[in-house]
Order: sequence, then structure tokens, then C-alpha cells
Amino acid sequence: MTSRRPPPARAVLEPFRVRILLLFNAALILSIAPFVLIRLLNGQPAAALVNIALIAVAMALAERARRTKQVRGAGAALMVFYTVTVVALAVTRDAYIALWLFPVTVANLLVLPRRWAVTVNLAAVAALAPLYAGSQALAVLTFLGSLILANLLATIVAQVTESRRRSIERARSVLRESEIMRSRAESLARMGSWQWDAVTDTFRPSPEWRQVTGVTDEPLNRETATAHVHPDDLGAVRDSLEHAIATGTPHDIENRIVRPDNGEVRWVRVHAEGSYRDGELVKVYGFTQDVTDRRRVEDSLREKSYRLGERVKELDCINRISGILQDRGRSLSDSLGELAETLPPAFQYPAITAARIAIGGRTYTTAGFRDDAISLDAPIVADGATIGRVTVCYLEPRPAADEGPFLAEERSLMDLIARRLGDVVERERAQRELQRLVYEDPLTGLPSRAGFVRRLKAVLDGSADGMYLLVVDIKRLNDVNQAHGFRIGDKLLKAVGEHLSADIGEDECVGRLGESYFVALLRGSDSDGAHTEAAVAGWVERRLAVPLSVEGRRIKVDTSVGVASLGGDCRTPEEALRRAQLALHAARESDDRTWVAFTAALDREAMERIRITEGLRVALDCQQFELRYQPVVRLADGRPVAVEALLRWRHPSLGWQMPDRFIPVAERSQLIVPIGLWALRTACRSLAEWRRATAADSVRIAVNVSVIQFAQSDLPAIVRSVLDETGLPARCLSLEITESMLEQQPLTLLTQIRRLREMGVRIALDDFGTGYSSLAHLHDYPFDQIKLDRRFVQSCVERAYSREIVRMVLRVAETLGAEVVAEGVETPQQVAVLRELGCLLGQGFYFGAGVPAEEAAAMWRRRLPAPDGVT
Repeated sequence: MTSRRPPPARAVLEPFRVRILLLFNAALILSIAPFVLIRLLNGQPAAALVNIALIAVAMALAERARRTKQVRGAGAALMVFYTVTVVALAVTRDAYIALWLFPVTVANLLVLPRRWAVTVNLAAVAALAPLYAGSQALAVLTFLGSLILANLLATIVAQVTESRRRSIERARSVLRESEIMRSRAESLARMGSWQWDAVTDTFRPSPEWRQVTGVTDEPLNRETATAHVHPDDLGAVRDSLEHAIATGTPHDIENRIVRPDNGEVRWVRVHAEGSYRDGELVKVYGFTQDVTDRRRVEDSLREKSYRLGERVKELDCINRISGILQDRGRSLSDSLGELAETLPPAFQYPAITAARIAIGGRTYTTAGFRDDAISLDAPIVADGATIGRVTVCYLEPRPAADEGPFLAEERSLMDLIARRLGDVVERERAQRELQRLVYEDPLTGLPSRAGFVRRLKAVLDGSADGMYLLVVDIKRLNDVNQAHGFRIGDKLLKAVGEHLSADIGEDECVGRLGESYFVALLRGSDSDGAHTEAAVAGWVERRLAVPLSVEGRRIKVDTSVGVASLGGDCRTPEEALRRAQLALHAARESDDRTWVAFTAALDREAMERIRITEGLRVALDCQQFELRYQPVVRLADGRPVAVEALLRWRHPSLGWQMPDRFIPVAERSQLIVPIGLWALRTACRSLAEWRRATAADSVRIAVNVSVIQFAQSDLPAIVRSVLDETGLPARCLSLEITESMLEQQPLTLLTQIRRLREMGVRIALDDFGTGYSSLAHLHDYPFDQIKLDRRFVQSCVERAYSREIVRMVLRVAETLGAEVVAEGVETPQQVAVLRELGCLLGQGFYFGAGVPAEEAAAMWRRRLPAPDGVT
């Protein structure tokens, strides 16, 4: 709150002073004008001219004061002019001195500071008497003396006056600041002060009081000042005020008011104290403060405190119930009594509260429970169905002040407890179901892997001698799913489980490991270990010997079985299953055995595969692979027309490793994909370099590829990328596949072979006649080259049967438009027979073994001319 300081009094009166000065100046000039005429007529022209000059000067100075609208400056000059004129008239003892003295006095009062104006005027008046007495010297002395005395007296009076003025000004400033601070303090505290004159019944409030109460600026008395009090609090306010007036004690009360400006109800605190004279109340001073926010906070705190107390009881009840429900040693039905006893203490009146819990056909009630009493219940719901109820009743009526039979918090507590009980029921059901799912196969109803392992562990912890573990694989289950659908496949698995588990001994068990795998724990019948292993494996074959009927379809089930004997050093379920699965793997790899028993040799082979797999990973990172290049020649003249890239592994400690040792492991571990990519890129790069160094435009290079490369990657895209990278034409690359691959991925293989041939890449069928030979393969797949297996080549000299097979293959290849390469040529007699039969191309040690890239490049430079421009 700020106040603007008023302008000084002199500034306000300045225009008025100017007008007074101009008025007296005009009157003086008009009064002197007749005397100027008289002097002219009396023959005193000099005096008349002096008077005229004086009038002119006075008029000029007065005009300047009018223009500037200020007495100072021009007014001061005019005052000096008047004073000099008076002194001159006095010296000349002019009769008009009295006429001049009056305007001089007025000018002094208007222009000079008050002290000097009084001084000069008193001195001039004091000098008049001696002047008219004819004593000019005495007049001057009197004037000067009076001037000094009057100035001294005026100085004393001015100092006293100035001191009082400053004191009054300071007091006023302090009062103004105090009023501002009071107003700000009241505004910040939302408080307004007031006073009531008991004699005149006048109520005078501060502006802040009106802001707090919303009362307008109308005059107030005691009655109207309390008219805005809430009707419900008006009686208490008046009683408190009357008591304070009667006893002389302060009046202090908090009550509600209704603001007349907006109708809002607010809480205020009113404090007042009376002022008495001769025992009679004269005035009452007080303040009114808005405490609505504080009251709301206090009400909220009280409400929260109450609710907190109730929640503490409820929380204690919930914690106790949670502790009971979390006791894994007891079921829910065994805990109903303790649960029911926990409920009454959580309600407002535990002494008259009784409870009942009914769930799952069992009921427990606390003492005194009555069905006809006022009760509160909540349903117990589990899996969407009501399975019981929780009920609480009051044995006696609650106090009349209470609203409703039960509080909302108590209803919420009952609902929460009912939900917790329902959750526990669902949890127990879920645990039972989880136990079933974990330990039981959902499809066949047999023990699952976890269930079988638990049973197997119990057997191994006891006496496992004479017990055998079998892992059974259902062959070609995927073919059944593809031919008849997964529903038939699942029913077939269920039928297999029923046949295997029928009529087994009490200490025997059949389970399902998953997918097409079953597991059986059987007791042997013979003392001879080998015979017993064969007997338990035959037990599986006998039970599945007859085709199984599934929805009218008769399906023959073939199996592979791995057998491991228990006891001895096989003491854990994990070790027993590992041994049986190793044996199963060997049975699946075998061409003529349906079951294999675990032996130490199988374990060593498994360890060897692991070591080879780790070695292959290292070989890839450390560049331990190399390619050897074996020529393919024309049998007619021995000139090379192509080379085959043969993969070799230089092991740092074992030396050179042949492909038949590590390629099967690489295929099983999927490492054949990066290894094959490396071989393809290296072979194509080598041939591209030879082509640039020689005239070998028609020379081709053959690279063996695995079925895994077709299945796990987009081989045509990879080949295209390698050809683009190395700059080798597609017609110079030949990819060799084996007949066994045609049985494993027929559709995928055929699609990718066609894409490769469209690119210009040649496709060769390697090792034709190794056991999977089928003329249908030659009909279905577009081969550019057929490589005759070495067994037919090496026996064609001695055996006519082999020569006829070679002749037949040559005729078929001619019909298909494919060329034939005889592999494994080692003698000149074999070359002669092959020429006689019409075979044009051959490959083998007779023409050269596989050599490194440098020697192969030298071979091409010796046998082929260099291209133009290359020396």
C-alpha cells in the first residue's frame, strides 16, 4: 500500500500570489499617475520623469512575473525596486513615501521568506517616525537597529517553529508507516481490526475487516455488525459477547459467518477487549481473522486421525489373517476357526461382535452368533463361482448416534477378507493344477519329465540294481502330422503311451519327455546284462509291433530305443538320462539297429564330438581351414577342365584332419554354414585369380555343399553375393550335392536348385550309387553333372556287372543331357575301360591328388597358355 506525498503549500499558492502582486502593482501605478501630472504642472519635469521611469520599470517587472507565473525572480526584483524607491523617497523626504510603503510591505510578504519579510517590514515601520520627525540619520539607525533586533527575534521564532514542524512531520511519517504496516499485516493474516463505541453504538471497522467479512461500506452498529454471523452460531456469539461485557474478560470465539457479498460460509476468529471508564464500558477494540483454511485442515486431520485408527485395527486384522493364510503347514479348511476369531476386534464394537465363516461345506462361528441379528456379509468367490460367505453381526444395537448398522470401512474390510479367502482357494487349486501340469503330461496323462525325474530319483536313492532306463523316439512323427494333421498325431502319441504303460510293475514307470520322446523305467528279468538289455528293448518293440488304430487309420509305429542300466556309477537322474539319450542318438544314426545300449565307447564318442565342435569354432577364428584342389580331366588327352575344392583342417596338435572326421560334427552343430561360406568364397576367389593369370576361361571349379546350408540359409542369395564379390562368372561354378540330401529336404532343395540354375550355376550329383540311388531323383532334379561313385570305377576292370552299371549311367546321363565324371580313377586300366565305355571325364589320384592353391595355379600355367598381354 503506497501513499503519494502532497505538493508543498508554496507551489499551490504561487498562482494566487502572482495575481495579488499584479493587482497591487496596478493599483499603485494608477495612484501615482495623477501625481506625475501635478509635478509636470508645478514645473518639476525631472521629478515627473523619474516617477514615469519608475512606473515603467515596475510595469516591466510585473509583466515578467505574469508570464512566468512565479513571484520569485521578477517578484524579487520588483520588491527590490519598491524598497529602493521607498529609501529614496525617505532620503528626499518625499510626501508619497506612505503610498509606497504599503506595496513594499505586500511584496516582502509575498516574495521573501517569512522571517525576512517580517524583519524588513518591522524595521521599515520603526523608521517612519524618525523620518517624519525630520531626522534622517536617526531614521537610518532606527531602521538598521530594528532590522537586527527583528531578525534576531524572527530567527528564534523561526527555529522554534521549524523544530515543531519537523517533529510533527516525523510523527506523521511514523504514523503513516505504522498504518501501512498494520494494513499489510492484517491483509496478510486475513485479519481486520475494528472498534465499537458503546456510548454511541457506532461500529468502525478497518477496510481489511470488510474484506474478511464481505460487508459493504454502509454505516454499522452492534446489531448490523453481527448480522452476518451464521444463524447456527449467532446465539453462542451473543452469549460470549454479553459475558465478556459483564465480566470484563476478553471476548474470544470462533464462529461461522455468511458473507453478504457472495453467500459463502467462512470460519472466523473474533477477539475483543473492552475499555472502561468509571466501571462503565466505553469502547470495545478487537479484530476478526479468517480461519477457514485452518479449520478445514483441522477437520481433515481429525477425520484422517479417526480413519487412521480404524485402518490400524483393520490392518492388524488383515496382517493376522495373512499370517494364518500364509502358513503352508495348514490348509484353509483347518484355519477357519482362527480366521473367524480374528474378525470381531477389527470392528468398532468388538465386545458385541460375532463372526461366521462358511466355505467349502465347512462352517465356523464365534460365540453368540445369531442369524436373526443385524449382520453384514460378503460372498467368497473363487474362479467366478460363490463358494462360501463371511458374516459379522452385532449382538446388541449400536449407540443411537451412529448412522447405519455398519460403517463403509467395515464393509470394505469384509469385502477384502472375502476376496483374500477366495484368492487362497484359487491359489490352492492352482497349486494342485500346477503340480499336475509339472509332474504330469497333459496329452497322455503319463508322468512328465519332471514327474519321471522325481520317480527316477526315488529309485536311484534306493536299490536300482537290475533296473533299466529306456528313452524311446517315435520315428517319422512329423510325417504323420503332415499327412493326417496334428490332431491325429496327438492321438497317436496318446495311444503309444497307453500301450507302453499297460500292465507294468509297481516299481516300473513310463513317462513322456516331450514331442516324440517317451521314457520307461523297467526291471530286467535275466542276470546276463546284454541279454537283459536286449529283452527290455524288445519289450518296446513287442508292445508296438501291431499297427495302432487312430480314428479308423492303422498307423505302424517304428521306434529307436536307447538303453542305460542303473546302479553302479549311475546314481543321478541327470546322468541316467544322459546315458540313455546318448544310446538313443546312436540308434538313430544306425542304419540297421533299432536300439543301442549305452557303453563307455559311446561316452567317449560324445566327448570327442564336443572336442571337435570346440575345435571347429577355434578353427574358424584362427583360419585353420585350407582348400586342396584336385583336377577333373578329359580322359581322351588328360587335359584338366575343372577342379574340385576339397576342405582340409590343419589342427594345431592333431595335424591334418580329413572331412569324414569333422564334417558330420560340423553339420550337427550348424557350424557347416559359416565353414561352407568360407570354402565357397575362397574357391571362387582362387579360380578368379587363375582366370586372370591364364587362358582358363572354360575351367570350372566344384564346391561341395551341405543340406544344412540349404535349410539354414538362402543359399542362392549367398552364392550371388560371393560371385559378385569375386567377379567369377556363374557358369564357372559347380555345386555338388549328395543323394542323401535329396531325401531330407526335397521341396526346399528343389526350389533353391532351380534358382541356382537360373543364375547359371551348375549342379552336380555327387557319389551317385552310394545306397540312395533312384532314377526318380534324376527325373525330378535338373542335374548338369553326375559323378559316378568310386566303388563302380574301381571294380569296373574286374567285374562286368560294374561295367554294365557304368554303361547304364552313361546312357541315362546322355538322355538327360548331363555329363558324367568317374571318381576315384587310380590306374591306367581303369582309364582304358572308362574310355571304352564312353566316359569322357575322370577324377582321381591317377591324375593328381588335391594340392594347395599355389600348386594348382602353377598347374594351370603349365598346361594352359597365358592370355594375351600376360607373361
